Amino acid sequence: MPPLPMAIDWTEGRRRFLSGRSVHRLGLPDDLVEELAATGEGATARLAAQGLHLIHDAGVERLLLQVSASGEATEDLWAAQRPRKNGFYGPTDRPGVASLLEAARNFQPGDNESAAASFRAAGAHGESRVLASRPSCFANATVELRARRGGWRTLGLRCDGGRNIYHGIYNANDPTVLLAEHLRTAAALFVAALPDRDHLRFLHLGHGAGVLQRYLQAFLPTSDHVSVDLDGAVLDISAFEAPPAGRVVEADALDFVNGCEETFDAIFVDIFDEQNVCPPGFSEAPFLDTAASILADDGVLIHNLHVGGKKRDAAVEMAERALVRHFHAAYRADSVDSTPTGGNALLVGAKRPLGRARLHEKAARAGLCFDAATRCRRLVWLQDGAEVVC
Repeated sequence: MPPLPMAIDWTEGRRRFLSGRSVHRLGLPDDLVEELAATGEGATARLAAQGLHLIHDAGVERLLLQVSASGEATEDLWAAQRPRKNGFYGPTDRPGVASLLEAARNFQPGDNESAAASFRAAGAHGESRVLASRPSCFANATVELRARRGGWRTLGLRCDGGRNIYHGIYNANDPTVLLAEHLRTAAALFVAALPDRDHLRFLHLGHGAGVLQRYLQAFLPTSDHVSVDLDGAVLDISAFEAPPAGRVVEADALDFVNGCEETFDAIFVDIFDEQNVCPPGFSEAPFLDTAASILADDGVLIHNLHVGGKKRDAAVEMAERALVRHFHAAYRADSVDSTPTGGNALLVGAKRPLGRARLHEKAARAGLCFDAATRCRRLVWLQDGAEVVC
């Protein structure tokens, strides 16, 4: 269960619970409860005005030991025994309390923001210069690699009418700098979910600028990478300054997977159409069944999807349901910078259950250049079309 917010009364040294008040749990003053029931704005300031300081615990985690060979038996046991304290964690009719609960649930990473600051200082798109360009396989579009100050590069698609679509942002001086939030989440999940063994093999469907591939190869020097992209111009321009990490293949990703006879530890899907929606074929049975068959027994599939808007949200819901049907366990972790109107959802299909405690511990000691553990703590388990904090 997520962290439980509570308020500390510094004058008396007692803790007061925001909901679930009982004879054993001291609640908030009645007048403050009425204020929090009226609006969700300024809830923290309202607490402070009455000498109450908001804190939250680390959440509650329950671990189960699987005693049956059937994973379904474990999931049934979890469903039957999972703690249900709706009075403390569940829905509330007080907007102020709801806003505090939501704020505590959304873990914020403790990142070093020097990379983001460096990119912001690198200048706007109009100040950059074109290093290389080539007509895209898509009509009326050109793939461009642009240079900005401080070694920063942007690879994207320039479309007729002035529209620009980024494929990737990276620093040519340091492949271990990972700027995009959804790639940080993907890297954290890869490192935490995969086994500790040499020669991990990654399949990247959608090459983009090759940023994640280079980062993982720098962090895991013995790893192998295969990248597939439909646009040959993207593959050529992304290798203008430095060779790609591993092998690149110009092909339709669905066709490649269908004819693939190799085995991979992880598959990353990062493909979008002109509407920023992933084509439906990547959430259908032929692809998912074949993808699962070329994954190692402890392998994972990570699917990056855009959220925000009816079409994009519907595509995410379809992908979630598909992963639940085709994988032993399915999960979702929204990128930290996501909002209801836009962002990224990272969906994970696993052939074995992923323990959140193990993921968090492994990510915490991974030594990535950002707060990987917080990204893994945002993981939720998808079950029968619902999200369950895991």
